[in-house]
Amino acid sequence: MLLLICTTCLILQPASTIQTLEEHFVKCINTIVEKYITPGQSVVVSVLQQDNNYTNQQSLDYVTNVVNPIQYADLLIVKLHEPLSWPLQIYSPDNLHLDTSEEITRYGCYVIMAWASKTEDEIIDSIENQISELAAGESWNNRALFIVAVIGEFKKATDYIITEILDLFWGNYKVFNILILVVPLQEGEHVIQIYSWIPFMGESYCYTIEEAVILDKWIMEGDGRFIEDNKLYSDKIPRVMKGCKLRVAILFISPYAEMFPYTNNENVTVQILDGYDTNVFSMVMKIMNMTAEFDLENPNISMIEKAAKIVADIVFNKDAGFGSLPAHYIAIYFVDFTYHISETAYRWYVPCPQQISRLARILKIFSVPLWLAWITSFIFGSLFIWLVAQAYKILKMTQTEHQCYTDKLICGCYTLSISLGVSIWKMPRTNALRSFLITWTWYCFAMSTVFQTFFTSFLVNPGIHEPFKTIEEVMETSIEFGYDKMIDYFVNDTFKKSSTKIAQSHKFCSASEDCFTRYLRGEFATISNDFETKYIQTYLGGYNPICFLDENIVSQKATIYLMKGSPFLERVNEIIIQLWEGGHLIKIEKDYLTRVRTRQIKYNNISYQYEDSIEEDEYFVFSVSHLQIGFYVLLYGYSLSFILCCFENIVYELMN
Repeated sequence: MLLLICTTCLILQPASTIQTLEEHFVKCINTIVEKYITPGQSVVVSVLQQDNNYTNQQSLDYVTNVVNPIQYADLLIVKLHEPLSWPLQIYSPDNLHLDTSEEITRYGCYVIMAWASKTEDEIIDSIENQISELAAGESWNNRALFIVAVIGEFKKATDYIITEILDLFWGNYKVFNILILVVPLQEGEHVIQIYSWIPFMGESYCYTIEEAVILDKWIMEGDGRFIEDNKLYSDKIPRVMKGCKLRVAILFISPYAEMFPYTNNENVTVQILDGYDTNVFSMVMKIMNMTAEFDLENPNISMIEKAAKIVADIVFNKDAGFGSLPAHYIAIYFVDFTYHISETAYRWYVPCPQQISRLARILKIFSVPLWLAWITSFIFGSLFIWLVAQAYKILKMTQTEHQCYTDKLICGCYTLSISLGVSIWKMPRTNALRSFLITWTWYCFAMSTVFQTFFTSFLVNPGIHEPFKTIEEVMETSIEFGYDKMIDYFVNDTFKKSSTKIAQSHKFCSASEDCFTRYLRGEFATISNDFETKYIQTYLGGYNPICFLDENIVSQKATIYLMKGSPFLERVNEIIIQLWEGGHLIKIEKDYLTRVRTRQIKYNNISYQYEDSIEEDEYFVFSVSHLQIGFYVLLYGYSLSFILCCFENIVYELMN
């Protein structure tokens, strides 16, 4: 703010000190900014420090009519600030750090000024010094509109210097929306020419500048105006490229990016790339009509080192990279992220609950207190029958009971027989005993009905044990657990008390497939995500039941890494969003799993049980195997009866 006030005061000088040429430069720049920069976007004006020798030069070999740079910069700043439409920031060697105290926002426009110099190299150097400092800032935006104004009237041809400026901005900083304002040497015409370039004109000119083009001219007559009023600021990246090559680095990690040899009909072995990320990237390249030049190097180093190498390759000599690359907060300083191509959550996969034993389930039809109450009722019921019969006998009443009711053992057998639905040997004679036995019969009928209902149900399906709900429950059992080393970082970053215990007692697997193979045997717990689980099941064959905890360990969004400042970012994002909306990414995933299944059947002779064939039927076939517990009880009863029969015969023989 202080700098703005000072510069405003400096311009309060006689108007005669401002030359017509500079006024038209200011009007031209101001017109471009008003037309193409949205209000609210930040505008940066870069002013190179004044060289005192400029004001003392009488004649220059390259440009003429050089004015005081400070006066020119003051006029430009005031004109841009008058509408109060854009946050305006000034860069100069005395103000190296731009204002980024608030939330970092990307600048929408850069105005860079170069003053009169003796040689082309001096002009290029002055521009390069400014752009290098601007690019080092946190709010640097190479996709903004750049206006480079070379102040002065040229005496020589401008083709060379314009091409050099374009090469500098595109080759070193990937700036493609650039306008260069110069006043060329022309007879009979006093104009400011606006130059730019059109990238990706053909396969031979994908990354080089073919030639600079004149978009329009500003006539320096009166208030000044554009001759043709052409559109100066437009999307220069074509929607469909012309076969341009993209250098791509790959992080080989199944099932996202994998490579395997294939022998074609001509007996030539070639390398085939496959995987979810590979197919998504290939579709993006196909839509953009670009050719990918893949780096197939797969060094024998750790996965973390491979990921770091991918980032380094993109920084120095690659244009893009993929292979389950996360949108990491550190990597964003070195590369650009596209819109995510997959979103998944890592969680604990734990053994599924096993079926409960039928015998144990039947014993739990009634609770222990209810079983005790029922047994007690048998005892007291038998005792009550015996006491009633004894009372009639002792009191010598008119009605007496049969002598069998005076035997405690027989009373117990009668009570048990009624509960099992078996008739007794002698009917009671007294009203009291008849009333009790009728009540006892209805009681046993109700209890047996309830018991048989549950008994039949549990013979068919006894149910399963309570599933695991937390990882702490798994650690309390004897089940081992482990995961790949790559996931160790996420587990330690959960900030839970259990994470320390997990880190101390977990097992490392050489690969996710090894962990999951042990998991499928029901003896192991591991960490994975939904897509990798589907892939491993397809790779191994079959569809075993899968169980996992509800809580996610970490959610990951995989993206495509692009070179920092890549001009293809917006177009690639647009394509990925369309692939999401059209359901193409889901189709890519399913098609890939189908290819994995086909390869396993063809080369490894793995037979698959399709999901449709293992779903539960609408009805249940009740077979003899479900009655095993009934046969066991029957066998036990027959065995006990046989033993008692033999015992009675032996006792009878001994007594006689």
